[in-house]
Amino acid sequence: MKRWRWIALLLCALLTVSVFAACETKPQAESSTVSVDGPVGMTKQLLDHLGERDLEEFELVILSTTEESAFGDIQFATDELNSDPVNDAIFERNNLLEDLYNCKITVQFCGEGEPFLERVTTDCLSGTVNYQVVASGISSTGIPKLALDGLIQDLYAIEDSHLQLDGDWWDQNAIDDLSIGNKLFFASGDIAVTDDEMTTMLVFNKELIEENQLEDPYQLVRDDKWTMDKMYEMCKAVAKDGGDGVMNIAGEEDTWGLIGAAFDCYRLILGGNAPMVSKDENDLPVISVTNAYNVDVFLDVYEIMTDKSRVAWWEQYYRWDDYENGRKLTDQFYAGRVLFMVSDVCSMNDERMLNSQIQYGVLPLPKYNEEQTHYASTINPYKFTCVSLPRDTFVDTDKTTFLLEAMAYYNKSEVMPLYYETTLKLQATDSDEDARMLDVIFDSAFYDLGSIFTWGTLSGLYGSVISNDADNTLISSWQQIESAVTTAMENTLQQYRDSLT
Repeated sequence: MKRWRWIALLLCALLTVSVFAACETKPQAESSTVSVDGPVGMTKQLLDHLGERDLEEFELVILSTTEESAFGDIQFATDELNSDPVNDAIFERNNLLEDLYNCKITVQFCGEGEPFLERVTTDCLSGTVNYQVVASGISSTGIPKLALDGLIQDLYAIEDSHLQLDGDWWDQNAIDDLSIGNKLFFASGDIAVTDDEMTTMLVFNKELIEENQLEDPYQLVRDDKWTMDKMYEMCKAVAKDGGDGVMNIAGEEDTWGLIGAAFDCYRLILGGNAPMVSKDENDLPVISVTNAYNVDVFLDVYEIMTDKSRVAWWEQYYRWDDYENGRKLTDQFYAGRVLFMVSDVCSMNDERMLNSQIQYGVLPLPKYNEEQTHYASTINPYKFTCVSLPRDTFVDTDKTTFLLEAMAYYNKSEVMPLYYETTLKLQATDSDEDARMLDVIFDSAFYDLGSIFTWGTLSGLYGSVISNDADNTLISSWQQIESAVTTAMENTLQQYRDSLT
């Protein structure tokens, strides 16, 4: 997806915080003035792009699970201007489209997970669908489950579709990675804001870099030399015991090289461009866990994550769902005692980071080695929003795809730059550097089917291995789940085939 490099001049410096809860924090509104008459030239651009049309008071209704996420409550429709730039740009967009095409855009909200699946399933099977679009996460508790049940449409197969899915306002990486057998049931891109919010990055303490006279990580990224080995070298240089002989997050003197969660082992491996699932020449998934390259990447990450004298992660101390105590871990970063922390873009609005006195910046996940051709940033599938069309005779695909295309096309130039300007308000000194890093992070996003369909216990494999105090058990752990994973994957493929018959 194309990004707007010029916004670097608008940013102040960076970023972010824990992936562990901050993603639910809605940002404070900032002062802004938005013209309700619509951006200059956008009406002509839309008419050039889609042509003139009277939609005859058609109402596009989107069923969304994003209400509790930052920007999720306003990314499709908002009722009023409130001086928040993103909110007001969405308000302006919908007013312009509604006036231009004689239509209405509204949103209904539904709880994520089981409430969402039950609502859509019941509506589709009973013929009571009163919405044209569903918008939810792409984990197994969201839209992918609907695809397996044959309840949403293959976007490639809609005969009267106006979706120009090859346009850069649609996420081309997502389209390439999320299709199966050349069928695409969900798409993302500039149509949503909560997809960018759920992209993984590495936040770092600039003061610790300077105090320890370490290499400039920005320059390492620019030179394509930002690797796992470089990150680990820095972790070793910075981590130190505060004096009691024990490294522990309960202390106030210990300094850590890296903090995160067990799942971050998987995310770092994906940063090495080693997905658990690749695809063959027929666009069908193939398990790649035991490929030689993947194993090599895992071994590097395993060495880092099991170094308890330099690296701390959540499950070493608390249950994975003990969020109250888990904050003690991330508090170490805000207090200036951690060099690197794995996080998501959405976490930048966490009050602890906003109120922190440290100077911090953002980096892409490191490459495995310098031979890796590009950086790779994964996503949080549970919250990463995609859109789909229910398979229901009441959905007017002609008018629905027309408006979805108009919304995404408009957002590219009129909404997303404001999202960057408003949200990526940084507090360190190198705003231009951090903005360039964000370009790298967003442009390198990719999507592993292994974490989206969670076949068997595949997505938890790496975390379970590093959580085992024994030696590396990757191969034996894989052998224990291999049959269940491959069977689940084959069942998914069969369900895909059946859903289209």
